[in-house]
Amino acid sequence: MATTPERPATPAYTSYRPLIAWLNGFRDTGHIPMRVDKSHLPKASGSVQASHLAALRFLKLIDSAGKPSQVFESFILADDATRPQILNAILRGAYPFIFEDAGFDLARASSQMLEEKFRACDIRGSALLRAIAFFLAAAKDAGIKLAPGLKAPTAPPRAGKRPNGRKEVVHPVDEDDGDDERDEDDKGAGVLRFEIPIPVNRKVKISIPDDFDEADWTLLQTMFNAYVQRWKGIAAPLSKKET
Repeated sequence: MATTPERPATPAYTSYRPLIAWLNGFRDTGHIPMRVDKSHLPKASGSVQASHLAALRFLKLIDSAGKPSQVFESFILADDATRPQILNAILRGAYPFIFEDAGFDLARASSQMLEEKFRACDIRGSALLRAIAFFLAAAKDAGIKLAPGLKAPTAPPRAGKRPNGRKEVVHPVDEDDGDDERDEDDKGAGVLRFEIPIPVNRKVKISIPDDFDEADWTLLQTMFNAYVQRWKGIAAPLSKKET
């Protein structure tokens, strides 16, 4: 009986620098957990939790149940001088479509050639751009020689509809290879911006990552309602004082 070929795992497409910063927290404490799960990312959004854990699975640092591999422990506890060598081996094991292709050379490849390699993994849209950005940032840290100018493709502006029916152009934010970790959830991801009209010709502007999932929307609604109730309680006494 013929068997269906196993579908290759989707390449990691989380933000590289925040992922490493999170893993450094394990090194700082010298603690290797029995299982790596969302409870180790209590302050992150649901989408960041999911993408970070998916990246660790893709890199074979944890298994499907979250159990850390021996390589995970070696990488976490390694010093800065040793880490590049370990990361190099991790990448070569996770990206065979890059490193086991005798006809492909990262030191000479063009950006379009690299994009084609990732597209062959059936990954599209913003995830494709982020996956390439993740790989290049990791490869740089691993000391892998890259062709000059090799970079992730730039996403074209996308038109999003505002509540009033007019279109708004949204420019995705490209991932930064630097150490600046501000706006973690926006790095390498598109941002959706929309306005909510309120009485007396006023508007509330809201910006969110474009990879919001159902859990994120539920959490946002809960937090928004809580903030509204809180500010109504503060505003009422102030109004009475003014009168």
